[in-house]
Amino acid sequence: MAAEEINPPVEKIGDRWEATDSATGYRRNEDHVNLMNDRRQQEWEQMQSYIETDECLMVKMRRLLDDSTLKGDDQRCGKCGVCCNEHPKLTSYFSERLAEAVVVHVKRSKKTFVCKQEPPTKFAFSGSMLPGRVGFRAEEGRVLSYWTDVGWGSLVQKGKASAKFSDELVYAMADMINQWRPWTWKKNWGWVTCVPSNSESHKKLVPDFAYRLANRLRLPFRKVVVKVGENEPQKERKNNYHRCQNLDGVFKVKEQEKLFRGPVLLLDDIVRSTWTITVIAALLKQAGSGPVFPVSLALIGTED
Repeated sequence: MAAEEINPPVEKIGDRWEATDSATGYRRNEDHVNLMNDRRQQEWEQMQSYIETDECLMVKMRRLLDDSTLKGDDQRCGKCGVCCNEHPKLTSYFSERLAEAVVVHVKRSKKTFVCKQEPPTKFAFSGSMLPGRVGFRAEEGRVLSYWTDVGWGSLVQKGKASAKFSDELVYAMADMINQWRPWTWKKNWGWVTCVPSNSESHKKLVPDFAYRLANRLRLPFRKVVVKVGENEPQKERKNNYHRCQNLDGVFKVKEQEKLFRGPVLLLDDIVRSTWTITVIAALLKQAGSGPVFPVSLALIGTED
């Protein structure tokens, strides 16, 4: 009778679940559920006892398994951690000098990303009037940090939360670009622009940073790209087709805006799939800019 009471009311046949004969008038057997829960609790307590024991682990295991050949507690194995007294204790000690060296290494390590070179199959940027397979040629980009990095990554997170990036990040980004030297560096050659945002909390976040960075690099800053449409956050789009659809017609280069024909640093704070920077770089080149070199404060994994 008990066996019939625990027959499952459903079973899987192929890739579908089907009701069984036991489904008619089915009621969950609370006594059986409670019995199983009690057994699992006992097993957990036995495991805890085994982990925390100070006696031979082999003797303990044989006792738990009701080994009838076990004659006494003196039958120690002489090999387990307890018998050999090899229970290393973890300590919080670490070399501060080594930790500082790790942070410096992470800060100085080269971090690159590559923008897309063409839109997804069967997608056309009709709203942005971009070419189908030509024009998506931004240069290799650089990021100062990964989002979860110690050092710069932590500062980027704090700046994002407070809607103000620190001067320390400005200096670090400028140093990274000066070491990179993405084009033949000379006075008054090249310029800086940025990815715009209509968010009330972060509307000035990236332009303010880009302006301070341009001053540090002694390059002109021009806010030539504007956001003319509203879109959902890119992180909520889970494939490339929908990411592109979410960006189509959202940005444009200001009409009658004077564009420098030299190379341009295109700045964004966070890079994920790179589609936002890809589209804006294509718009800049279509409007007559020089080579576009994307730069960002942080990279969050990959979404492709």
